[in-house]
Amino acid sequence: MKKSNNLNKMRDIVKEGYEKNNYFKKYRRNRDLTDFETDFFKKFIEILPETPEILDWGSGPGVPYDLYLSENNCIITGIDLSEKHVKMAKKNVRMAKYFVGDFTKYDYANKKYDSIISLYSIIHIPRKEHQDLFNNANKLIKEGGIVLFTIGFKDKDEIKDDFCDYKMAWSHYESEVTLKLLENAGFEILLARNEFDYGSDERHIWVLAKKKKL
Repeated sequence: MKKSNNLNKMRDIVKEGYEKNNYFKKYRRNRDLTDFETDFFKKFIEILPETPEILDWGSGPGVPYDLYLSENNCIITGIDLSEKHVKMAKKNVRMAKYFVGDFTKYDYANKKYDSIISLYSIIHIPRKEHQDLFNNANKLIKEGGIVLFTIGFKDKDEIKDDFCDYKMAWSHYESEVTLKLLENAGFEILLARNEFDYGSDERHIWVLAKKKKL
């Protein structure tokens, strides 16, 4: 019971943090894709089918990522814990659909997607759940489907009191371990790049992976 309570506590911290902090103002407002992100998204779109259905885990305020994809003929469904972010996303990306919920527990009603993306969101999910999360991603996408995830660079499991003026939690293994978890879930790693190597102040790893054929 204590373990379950600790995992729920982390979710509560993340949800409250994004409901109250100034994340959008600091990181997303008036923000275009960087050259690195644009190049990565172009590679992503090139290997997707025409007019793909994409599920966004932790969709945030919808910009810049969902907006870019929607403008490039992608059909977006976003799930986010934060009611505030979902309201913002509905205004920012009117052609997409957004829902409030925990994407790790959401009822997808046996829907299959062409792709799942999750940008700067999996790093806020307890890392002990990451293998199950990737296994579920495999079940939710069609054969040959693609995932685009950002994962942590170094091993990290901590809570800070001052992320955009509010408490926030992170939990992830070093990237080599997480990539192995993806492979264990039935994905082939197509591309993995550290954004720091391309001019970013951050050190997250951007990953493209493909669902292996049975």
